[in-house]
Amino acid sequence: MPEGADLMKRRCAAILAGVLTAMSALSFTAAALSVKVGEMNIKYELSSKDSPFVTGDTVSAAVLIGVENAPEAFEIPGFADTPDGRIVFTSIGDKAFIGTTGITSAVIPDTVDSIGDSAFAGCLSLERIALPPTVRMIGAKVFVSCTSLEYADLGSKGSELKAIPENSFSSCTNLAGVNIPYGVVGIGREAFYGCNAMKSIEIPASVMFIGENAIGLRTNRITGDIEPIPDFIIAGSKGTAAESYARGKGIAFIDTSSTPMGDVNGDGTADSSDASNVLQVYSEVSTGSESSFDNIQTYLADVNRDGQTDSSDASEILAIYSENATS
Repeated sequence: MPEGADLMKRRCAAILAGVLTAMSALSFTAAALSVKVGEMNIKYELSSKDSPFVTGDTVSAAVLIGVENAPEAFEIPGFADTPDGRIVFTSIGDKAFIGTTGITSAVIPDTVDSIGDSAFAGCLSLERIALPPTVRMIGAKVFVSCTSLEYADLGSKGSELKAIPENSFSSCTNLAGVNIPYGVVGIGREAFYGCNAMKSIEIPASVMFIGENAIGLRTNRITGDIEPIPDFIIAGSKGTAAESYARGKGIAFIDTSSTPMGDVNGDGTADSSDASNVLQVYSEVSTGSESSFDNIQTYLADVNRDGQTDSSDASEILAIYSENATS
């Protein structure tokens, strides 16, 4: 490995380690408290951590460490009123929801900036998760073995998230889609290992370090060997860590800077002929036939990233074509 690349790899590894160290250094009090919010009983600890939300009537930051009587569609409150004053939940603590089987979705408020180790580990009914852009740190194994999880949005534009630690989503066997925001610089070891339903992932150019067996790999049930998930695709910019990782693991790579979404015929442009091809394949699949697209065409056809190739993708391709034609 060239000296410069090795130095960059070490720096990125240091960033990942620094994020986890910062999480472990958060200062909490020892006393566990509770507050009633609707039908829920929320357990928390007061925190000495600074927060822009601790102003006026809000007297303290707090770490959410558990919830009793949480509904299936769970909306975590940003604030709560206690006998001692108003608190703001700025963190979700280690193992806060570990093994909670009744939650199908969780809405995290934008007051939260960190989520602890194994916070949602083993939440077997959790299907979707979305992080607000305020979340800067998530812990190791944060969603490990959430076997019903189908989609994870790790942050929108302006996200402050910098790292996806080791085993964050490993063994999420139904996880089909994930959005990694620009600004993430490191993906830890086995972060998405064993996500067998996932067929593709787009990695932003900001990512400079990808840990061992982080993406697109699984364990062969017969031999016990580590192997690529069949037809897996990594999309990203040429010359980045995404391409290096994909080539090193024998995983197909798409250069997003030169291959536009929707360009299923490979002529360099998403246009009406591509939309027609998508509709043809949609008709094939709808009538029970096998898709004539290969794995790369299937990825490029799914413009709206819903995991399906259908008429809505064709419509979006035509919209892209129309926009490009008039620009």
